[in-house]
Amino acid sequence: MDALRGLAAMTVVNSHALDSLIDGHSLDEYTPLYLFRAAHESVIFFFILSGYVLTTQIQQQNSFDYKKFIIQRLWRIYVPYFFVMLLTFLLFLFFHGNLADGRPVWSEPLSFKIILNHLLLVTNFNTNSYNPVIWSLVHELRISLLFPIILFILPKDFKKLILIALLISVLAAICIVNGLNPSLGYNNSYLYTLHYISLFILGSIIFNNIEILSVLYNRFSGKKKLALLIIALMLFNYSRMIFLIPHKFKLIKLSLFNEFVADWFTAASACFFIIIAIELKKEKSWLITRIPLFLGKISYSLYLLHLPIIIVFFILFPTFNRPLLMLICVVTGVIVAYFTNKYIEKPAAIIGMRRKAITNIIP
Repeated sequence: MDALRGLAAMTVVNSHALDSLIDGHSLDEYTPLYLFRAAHESVIFFFILSGYVLTTQIQQQNSFDYKKFIIQRLWRIYVPYFFVMLLTFLLFLFFHGNLADGRPVWSEPLSFKIILNHLLLVTNFNTNSYNPVIWSLVHELRISLLFPIILFILPKDFKKLILIALLISVLAAICIVNGLNPSLGYNNSYLYTLHYISLFILGSIIFNNIEILSVLYNRFSGKKKLALLIIALMLFNYSRMIFLIPHKFKLIKLSLFNEFVADWFTAASACFFIIIAIELKKEKSWLITRIPLFLGKISYSLYLLHLPIIIVFFILFPTFNRPLLMLICVVTGVIVAYFTNKYIEKPAAIIGMRRKAITNIIP
């Protein structure tokens, strides 16, 4: 699953790098090639995986300490985030301006309110101002603060949990379609958090029912497993058509509601990928080779860092060969992410784990 997280993070990086070459929708969106730049779909996977991991941390404890859990999450999320946002603000002060094609980059003036919102991270603010990828961290932090309570009050039966998750998502969708609590950034309103909680619940369901799911998966023959994998890849790659097609016909409300439907189809495929990953850990697989595991290790730092790096390179070299510059951005992002993981992210996580270990809580 670390490897899958790394590959998903790399997909987000590819998407933002390719944005410099692709303006709007393009032909590759309708081909299997879209899999290599399925950014939103990869974030859906992140949310489900977070639900799985948080459930592991919460339930594999003799006695749950909410305070220590929150401290660990803050060290894990906030310290690398603070470092990257400080770097982003500094880069903005030195390089803010417009790209050569006229699209505004870092055009909003830096202010105390903007800095405060970025420091708090849990408010509904314009996450697109400086480092747009942080919209997902807003939900990660909000849901992390609530997730132990959510697990405590929800029923254990997985059928009831799936129904509750669906109802939560539908409720959020209806409210958003009717204009309640609009997002000031990309999908970062509190109602969208309600929707994404349902995806965290799916991750929890996988953790609590993995033995049953593994048995069901292994009952299939090799051909059927391959067919299911192809179906899952198709869902992951093309679910967005559910809302893109109505959008092309100016059916705005239907398109907006269908974004939630598409997220659920994407989530179904992501859940299948996680089940496969859990099964593959029992045998030798390319997922546990050096490169996928390396990308998994640096995935959080890479996710946070890559967009400011891309922006700066395209501001500094507006006339440089774009495909080559895109490749330079990706390589630079991986290198910087490696050192950020080694000297910022990993030490912060270790400190958080040690603080948690004081109370004999299993990390």
